[in-house]
Order: sequence, then structure tokens, then C-alpha cells
Amino acid sequence: MKTHPSAALQILTAVLATATPGLFAKPPKAPPPVELSESGRQLEQRYSSELQSLRSRIVGSLPSLDDRSKAAYLDACKAEKAAEVAIAEAQARLDTIHGAKGLVAHAQGKWIGGADKGIAAAKAQLARAATEAERNAARDELAKWEKNREEGVAALKERKAAMERAEGERPTVEKQLAAAKASLAAAKAASTATIQQLGVADILPSDQIDGLLAKHSVLTEATPAGLA
Repeated sequence: MKTHPSAALQILTAVLATATPGLFAKPPKAPPPVELSESGRQLEQRYSSELQSLRSRIVGSLPSLDDRSKAAYLDACKAEKAAEVAIAEAQARLDTIHGAKGLVAHAQGKWIGGADKGIAAAKAQLARAATEAERNAARDELAKWEKNREEGVAALKERKAAMERAEGERPTVEKQLAAAKASLAAAKAASTATIQQLGVADILPSDQIDGLLAKHSVLTEATPAGLA
């Protein structure tokens, strides 16, 4: 099965950028907290050697890479990641603003609205009460819902104030989100341009090194110690 170009590019970048192994991939899984046997240590050494060999074979199959172009590509990748982080942060802040509006609606509808229904039901229960015990039960129910409504009104006031503060931040956050999206687009364009400069654009869509890349990915993610 052919490796997807973007996946191959991520693996290839990890191979080329040994100084920044976490540029794309998640941190390798921690090996199981067990002491390896002698045969396990031999397996770990074998997998480590195989990983180094795979890296050498992949790099050896690539055209000669210009250090300046490679640095430019890695810089573009870092800019992409930074822009993605900025987008996520701005979107999270917008979600908080939307959430503030939802809290106001909840206080107005379910909280205060529910209390009003409870008050009406308690008053009707009080009107129907035929004994002192029934009247006392209805009064207790009425007091409970009136207290609940007071709490809802207080919460509504606080939530409206919080919503107003959040809405005041919306223009700034929306500008930050737009700027981050523009930065991401620019970084992706720069990344594409530097791929051309690296001279690997024809290799990535092909299956020339699919097997090597797949093995490298497995050994990197699982780690030699984890596999052992």
C-alpha cells in the first residue's frame, strides 16, 4: 500500500531533522516499566541498529541536500506548527466566548424559568391544600423554589457581566485567529517551495522508499525498548 505523501513527508522530516525529532510526530511511547532479560536487551540492540540502518538507507536514497534549503524547510515546518498552535488557542478563546453566552441562556431559561414553574406549581399546591400538613409542605416547596430563583437571578447577573467582558475581547480574538490562519497558509506555501529546493518532491509521491519509511515509522513510534 502506497504511503500517503504527507505521511511520508513527516517521517522523512523526522529522519532529516534528527536534531528536532519531535517536530511533527508525537513523543515515542515510553517503554514498559520492566527490566529486560538478556535476550530482551539483545532485541533492543538489534532494533536500535535496524533503526539507525533504516535512517542511513533513507538518507542515502535521497538526493544531496543543501544545508541552507534543509534549514529553510525546517523553519517553515516550525512556522506551520506555531501557526497551528496559535489557531487552536484563538479558537479555544472564541469557544469560551460562545460558552459565556450559553451560560447566560441557561440561567435565563432552565434555571430561572424552571424556578418560575416550580413556584407556580407550589402556589397551586398551596391553594389546593386541605390540611395544615399539606399547607406546610406546599410552603416549604414554595420557599425552596423562591430561593432557587434568587440564586438564578444572582448567577444571571454574574454571567451577563462575564459575557460582556468576553464579548469585548471578541474583535481582538477574531483578528488573532485570522492572522494565525494567514500565517499557516504562508508557512505551508513556504514549506511547499522549500520541498522543491530540497529536490525530494518527486520521491515523496512515489513508492520508492515506502517500505523503509514504514519500518522507520514503526520503530520510532514503538521504540526499540518497547518492542523488545
